[in-house]
Amino acid sequence: MLTSRWFQLLVFYLSYLIVLVFAGAFYCLSEDGNSIGAWIVFFLSLWFLYARFIETKLIKIRREKFQNERIQMKGFRVALISDLHMGVFKGEKFLKRVVKKINSEKPDFVIIAGDLINEPSNEQLFSIFRCIKDINVPIMAVTGNHDCRMPGTVPVEEVREVLKPFLLVIDNDFAYLNSRKTAILGFSDLDENKIKWELLDNLRKDYLNIVVAHNPDTAYLIKEKYPVDLVLAGHTHGGQIFLPPLSDFLIPCKNKFRRGWYQVNGRSVYVSSGLGEVILPMRFLLPPEIVIMDIQSK
Repeated sequence: MLTSRWFQLLVFYLSYLIVLVFAGAFYCLSEDGNSIGAWIVFFLSLWFLYARFIETKLIKIRREKFQNERIQMKGFRVALISDLHMGVFKGEKFLKRVVKKINSEKPDFVIIAGDLINEPSNEQLFSIFRCIKDINVPIMAVTGNHDCRMPGTVPVEEVREVLKPFLLVIDNDFAYLNSRKTAILGFSDLDENKIKWELLDNLRKDYLNIVVAHNPDTAYLIKEKYPVDLVLAGHTHGGQIFLPPLSDFLIPCKNKFRRGWYQVNGRSVYVSSGLGEVILPMRFLLPPEIVIMDIQSK
């Protein structure tokens, strides 16, 4: 219910009423500046206005580095994005801004770590990703739980079919960058329960091996014996609204992930807090982000 299209649309449009609440509190303060209740409502509505209408529109560039110590290879730059959640809260206008910022950073390729949609209408599904083709470099993506109807209404095969003209879907598949001695293995989402774990047996020890999975919990299921150097994930939104410990409690992971770097089974895991929102069209202290990661040999 909380993630249904109609519920989220209702929340989206009702949130505009906060402007009236803010105006009412401001008026009360102009009449009686000593009203504690009016001050409380004023600051709460001010916080709501920022989280709802300002921070969700920001796009932060977060710069990271990963130094590979296992093999010697030619360095490269990755733009990592996740959790776009195009549909109810975010649309083509926002995605065009993302595309422009990615191009300005001149990455070698782009990785999308799942959850590309959030309850889009049928019309949106077939048009919303058109502008992503304007990214100047190859794009690889895996699907997430919202893409495979958990929750959601669009069949995952339909989502993959829609994405094919614009990017390479690597669910349970490899992409090789032979000139950089790098292999990228994408896994479908844990909730779809169709991950082909046997693909790990095909990893080359003389290559840098990157696993892309929407849910960072996937990293705990990759045994230490496999030569995986880096896992890239999303899913958490960083909590979306940073109000610990409440936001930590709401992160949909079994393990303690929020945002940033982690060490799991002796390998590096990076979790992006993503670009979009679900349930509430709000973010606080966790603005939408594009991660620009420079990967080099040490």
